[in-house]
Amino acid sequence: MQQGSIGPRAARACVGLGLAAALASGCGEDEADPVPDSVPLGELSPAQLESLCDEILDARANQESASCLPQAVGSTYSVVAQAASACDWVQLGPCDVTAGEVRACERAQRADVCWGRHESTAACAPLMQRGCAAEGISPWTDACPDLAAAVAPFEGIYELSRHSRNDTSCDAEGPSVLETDAQRLFVVVTIMLHGAPIGRLDSCDDLEQCRAVADSLRRYSQRTDLPKVNSDPAESLRTSLLCHPTIEGALESEVASVNSAAEEGRCDLEQTERIITRAQDGTLRLEARSFAWQASGQDGFCSFPGSDPSWHPDVDCSRLEVYEAQLVSAL
Repeated sequence: MQQGSIGPRAARACVGLGLAAALASGCGEDEADPVPDSVPLGELSPAQLESLCDEILDARANQESASCLPQAVGSTYSVVAQAASACDWVQLGPCDVTAGEVRACERAQRADVCWGRHESTAACAPLMQRGCAAEGISPWTDACPDLAAAVAPFEGIYELSRHSRNDTSCDAEGPSVLETDAQRLFVVVTIMLHGAPIGRLDSCDDLEQCRAVADSLRRYSQRTDLPKVNSDPAESLRTSLLCHPTIEGALESEVASVNSAAEEGRCDLEQTERIITRAQDGTLRLEARSFAWQASGQDGFCSFPGSDPSWHPDVDCSRLEVYEAQLVSAL
């Protein structure tokens, strides 16, 4: 299952590296002097960028990496060889993150075998927050120039009080399914992503964990714990929040998913559009409308069509979910 939404793993691509813009020149120039830790990426010359690139790849090539497949007995991991690619795929782009912060993120990621340590999340936060993540852009800022102010009234810890689902149409609400919700608490916070604020809604188990999740999101724009993973994005409340283009004071979220059945000659696609509003008494209402369709797989692979995950063909809404939640605590 692949999701087309702004995901919590965005920083993983930053020193993988996938930052803003490609190197001004490829491999092959004269070797530059070592880059000082204190110099921002935006002040590095092409030769210095290449030097930093080579340094990172050399460190990876000289270190064996453990896989996340546990051995049959015990808690150790099987060792696999890690092959380094040519430095022309490492894309360091100009921003105020320093070479030292890039090195710290890279070291933490090499030590974080299974992507679950707080040190890696904290070390890579500057690259995610300050405009150095994969795309290096914040495409929502033009449509939502004051998104932080729009999200601020929604911030807090909420508990679900109602959840209905109609699995056949969106003409009317369906029966209650609240009893099926394992997690009934969630937080709404404002985080920094790619150098701009954006809203984040994330599930949690109890008030203590909710406060910890909110603190982690604000500090690092990621959770430092490992949230429960739900394979069906339509069943998860974990999402990014933008301002709604037509409803004043409302927020929106869109999640696109692809279920690969390419071996059968088809791809099952779905887009879920969510509208979030908040009443004066603190009640938060979320309406989620899902659109499902099929497309043909190409070369045995399924992908969401086009670069815009908000696109879907002219199909009828196939599922309507309505959530209501009460504010139980400020942050």
